Amino acid sequence: MAMSVGSLPVAPSDPTMDTEEAAALARCQRGDRAAFEFLVRRYMRPATAFALGFTGDREEALDLSQEAFIRAY
Repeated sequence: MAMSVGSLPVAPSDPTMDTEEAAALARCQRGDRAAFEFLVRRYMRPATAFALGFTGDREEALDLSQEAFIRAY
């Protein structure tokens, strides 16, 4: 059964997703804040680095990545 984050489907059998991450996604969908925090901690740096590539500004990249996580929640 595929899960979704926002409008993006996420298959629990995705080979790039480890068991802990799949479990956290499932718990997050049930409203578990600790699971969401786990995902934010895991992906904040890569999300910020990605945003930095677009903006060229560290503070703007931080704002964009934080906004993305807020919207995902």
